Amino acid sequence: MLSIRLPLAIFVTIILSIVAYFVTQSLSTSPIGPFLPSIFVILLFVFLLIPTIIAKTPASSSTQRTNKPTSRKNESTSRPSPSLDGVTTLYVGNLPYKANEITVKELFEQTGSVTSVRLMKDRKTNRRKGFGFVEVDANQADEMIAKLNDSEFMDRTIKVRPAKDKA
Repeated sequence: MLSIRLPLAIFVTIILSIVAYFVTQSLSTSPIGPFLPSIFVILLFVFLLIPTIIAKTPASSSTQRTNKPTSRKNESTSRPSPSLDGVTTLYVGNLPYKANEITVKELFEQTGSVTSVRLMKDRKTNRRKGFGFVEVDANQADEMIAKLNDSEFMDRTIKVRPAKDKA
């Protein structure tokens, strides 16, 4: 927001300065003439403060709150539990950092059907952490664990276990 208001403030200041100069030149003999530059400066400050005042009203701040992305705490509560509607969530650990969702999904689809794949990333560096969660058909989960646990994937021995429900 600051990046938009600063050029606008500079533009308005230049325009008001030019207008103030010509108005004071034409009204220099009137009794209000000496006070016109001060009046223009006050109008400039009011003009620049109006967006700030409007942004702090309760109605606009409540809309800003609803537009914010959900935090990770809210996201974890919306995840399905390990055995919900025929879908089981499996934890996959010791993944190579170069592995992406597509390659992990292809690996698990060799054994059964995959609903989704979520690989965790570091918030600051945006690099993968080396583990993730795969949602699979509940009937095929045990078979996938037996086949893929301690198997080689991209030169790493991966760990596949049922995910613990995060409370």
